[in-house]
Amino acid sequence: MMREEPICILGGGLSGLCFAYFSRFKSVIFEKEERVGGLCRSFDINGICCDIGPHIFFSRDKEALDFLTSLTPMHRMRRSNKIFYKDIFVKYPFENELSALPDEEKEWCLNTFLKNPYVNYDTPSMLMFFYKMFGEGITRAYLEPYNRKIWKFEPSFMDTQIVERIPEPQPHDIVASAEGISTEGYLHQLYFWYPNKGGAESIIRSIAELCSEKLESYTSTPLEKLRCKRDGSFIVTAGGKDYEFKHVVSTIPIQELVPCIEPGPPEDVKRALSSLKYNSVHITVVNTSEENLGDNFAIMVPQPDISFHRVS
Repeated sequence: MMREEPICILGGGLSGLCFAYFSRFKSVIFEKEERVGGLCRSFDINGICCDIGPHIFFSRDKEALDFLTSLTPMHRMRRSNKIFYKDIFVKYPFENELSALPDEEKEWCLNTFLKNPYVNYDTPSMLMFFYKMFGEGITRAYLEPYNRKIWKFEPSFMDTQIVERIPEPQPHDIVASAEGISTEGYLHQLYFWYPNKGGAESIIRSIAELCSEKLESYTSTPLEKLRCKRDGSFIVTAGGKDYEFKHVVSTIPIQELVPCIEPGPPEDVKRALSSLKYNSVHITVVNTSEENLGDNFAIMVPQPDISFHRVS
């Protein structure tokens, strides 16, 4: 049964729109950009549809994947990614084409994987996880420099939340890859889906349309203030106007939300917020008359002396 009283959703990205779709509430979304979509917006640049960053759609969860692929016509593709390592293109994942490396580095990666002194250690950090799972060679050649480059932070001080889902590499696959026998890793993402038209934003438009009867959206309307009343309700100030709601769901970055809350949060919450580290990623769209990257979706670039980490 639909609840008549609307719920406030801060942020009109994929998570905010999905909440609006799956919830039993009527919803009011406040979005600071000129249209909903967040990081799933797409733009026409010189006749080419470009996303904000390279989006692909895959999931181990069949129900979630079936929902996504039902939203707009899509096609299924097989992953074809490469790693640009010391002027050599190595198939992604790195450990699945060790044969592409010079002999000395190939033996280093293979032997330190097969005779790995770190396999019995606990792994409280990302870097220790890599050493335990892949050995010294693969870690130092690719995993460590690439992750240091992405996160702009020392991997030995990062936990394993982002990497613990990586499947354990099998010795027969690593040996085969060193011998030049084709193997595949990360099978859950070997195939992915992508919309036929309109880029990633076609999914956003479909979700917004599906919940249009129970959704009211205010775009170009950033959150200015969020006041907590004594009765537990909220006054949301956005776009210079006040709105009252019994329930508020926030999907905006927490460092943007907390300074807007009145009265302010306890000191321990402020300290926790100030200690959070987060990155921004710069997306640059480049039109070229020709290219030399082949039929690949993405090229990973671990070298620290090259500013970008991926070309898609």
